[in-house]
This record gives sequence, C-alpha cells and structure tokens, in this order.
Amino acid sequence: MNDILELIGKAQGGDEISKETIVKENLKLVWSVVQRIHANYEKEDLFQIGCIGLIKAIYNFNETHNAKFSTYAYILILSEIKIFLRDDSPIKVSRSDKELYIKIRKERERFSNLYNKEPKISELANNLGVSENEIISAIEVKRKTNMEYLYDTTYKSDGTEVMLIDKIEGDESKNEYIENKILIGEGIRKLDKEEKQVVMLRYYKDKKQDEIAQILHKTQVQISRIEKRAISKMRKELLVERG
Repeated sequence: MNDILELIGKAQGGDEISKETIVKENLKLVWSVVQRIHANYEKEDLFQIGCIGLIKAIYNFNETHNAKFSTYAYILILSEIKIFLRDDSPIKVSRSDKELYIKIRKERERFSNLYNKEPKISELANNLGVSENEIISAIEVKRKTNMEYLYDTTYKSDGTEVMLIDKIEGDESKNEYIENKILIGEGIRKLDKEEKQVVMLRYYKDKKQDEIAQILHKTQVQISRIEKRAISKMRKELLVERG
C-alpha cells in the first residue's frame, strides 16, 4: 500500500513515469470492468474510456477515501464508462482544426522553452505558415469545446498510448455533457454552495436531475435552473480568464 501511495504522490506532483507505472499495473483492472459491461460498443473503445477513469483516479485519490486504490479506481473506471454509455458522448472536431491545434500546441511549447515567453498570434502564424485568422479559429474551437482535455493520453489494451481525440468523434450535437463536465473541473470554485451541490451530484455522482431534486428537497425544474445557472456562470468565468 505504501508503494502505491508513493507512486500516486509522485504522479500527482507531475511525474509522468510514476503515472505510467500505475496505469500499466492497473490495465487488467480496467479490462476486468469492461468485460462485465454488455453494450453495443467495441471493447477496445470502452477500455480507452475506462483508462480515462483510471487516470482520474490517480490524480484524485488520497488516504481520506478509506479504501484501497484499486477499489477507488474501479469505481471511477466504471463511472466513466457508464457516463459515456448513458450520454453516448462522441465529440466532433474537424480534422483541420484538430491537426492545426496540435501544431499550435507543439509550437507554443517549443517557443516558450526557447524564449521563455508565450508566442504572439502573429508569431504562431508566421512559424506555422498559416494566417492569423486560422490560428485564432483553431484556438477558438479549443476554447469553446475545451479541446485540451481531448489531448489527454489514454491507453490501448496493449499498453500503448493514444490521444482521446483520436478515438472519440461523432455527432456535434451530443457533446454538451462532456463539455460541461470539463468546464466544472476548471470553474467550480466560482459557484455558490447550492450550485456546487447540484453540479457535483449531476456530473461526478452520475445523478439525474429528478434524483438530485429528491436529495436536495427541490423540484426538478429548480434543479434544472440551478444547473443551467451554474454552467453559464462557469462558462463566462472561463472565457474571462482565458480571454
């Protein structure tokens, strides 16, 4: 137990090797969860979604959970897959925006390491051989859909790495749940107590609005309004912070 706690501590501190070690040691756990699920999806696709849950478990686990890491990870892996199945949450990003944003991301990192500052739009455009409007458009798509999350590394069943964006694409009209969940991760600190309760139950406890209404002794309509208000507040705050 102490060994896994030490690895988790290092991973939470940014040690990629420790994170990869924990992931590879728990790939069988992810697969065991996937094998128990009967759904009309490729097992490999569900496995990769499960790995996102495993990575979340690594970054969120602490001793106050009073459970083994494997138990905590199992719950988050299963929850991540259930959310995916419930909302059928494919995300559509055009190939050109995806490819350009990858280039922008790499160029920002290269430029920052070389000059110890963030590049301007004009510098990105010049270095990548595209127009400033194309740079702005790709960044705006990232801002609206929080694409950074989609560039998180997940894993195939053989342990090789893959970006989530390369595996999850589809109908753009169905991406709202995932987009909102990403927003919550960045903006929940801006909410009041009631709003926090609702979004935590809705997006992290996998509760439906009518279930939340019963828990908080409110109507489903009230819960819907609180959720919409909270999401709107976080979205506005996020745009202000990044604008």
